[in-house]
Amino acid sequence: MVSAVVLLKCERNKINAVAETLADLKGISEVFSVAGRYDLVAILRVRTRAHGPLRVEMGFAPGFLPGDRLYVLAFDLDSQRGVPYLLTPDEPLPDHPGVRASLRAAAERWRRPGETVCVIGTVFTQNPEALRTLREGEPLEVYQDPADLPWKLAAAWQGQRIGHVWDGAYDLHTKLEIGERLRLRVIRMNFLRHDHLGRIAFAAYGVQMG
Repeated sequence: MVSAVVLLKCERNKINAVAETLADLKGISEVFSVAGRYDLVAILRVRTRAHGPLRVEMGFAPGFLPGDRLYVLAFDLDSQRGVPYLLTPDEPLPDHPGVRASLRAAAERWRRPGETVCVIGTVFTQNPEALRTLREGEPLEVYQDPADLPWKLAAAWQGQRIGHVWDGAYDLHTKLEIGERLRLRVIRMNFLRHDHLGRIAFAAYGVQMG
């Protein structure tokens, strides 16, 4: 067992409430109030593996993170650098660091027998209902809207347009143009970086013709 130290700044009138909440969260063994630049120090649990990076987990109050996942840092002791992920408690770290590796693993997790992963991409949406109620594993539809640019693909869920394809648009458009039979499925509903807000990750699966 290895310990990780996290320094936190809080609103002055919420320091005690934050400390009490943190103390009850899974993965945090101790919380201290300190003077100076920071307000609190939290000691996190670290799980190690025989090979590979340390796994540092931090949980938050329900509803704080999308899907109520854990904030997980894959920390490499040699380089002293970490890669952040949002994972469920039982979800392993990706074999290779980075968001793309995480999405490839998610695409495989939602792949059904007889399907192959053809395209992994994202849909950008500003539809709050979709971001709140859409679930991983649900189907998506894409289509060409005459009002859009020729290469742009609209994304729909339950017959309602929710946004447009962002990453992977060109590859997806090309495969649809040549008539490939595809099934689109949501594979991830949340990311970490600020520029990922509003992104829904999907995979387009090729279907073997029977």
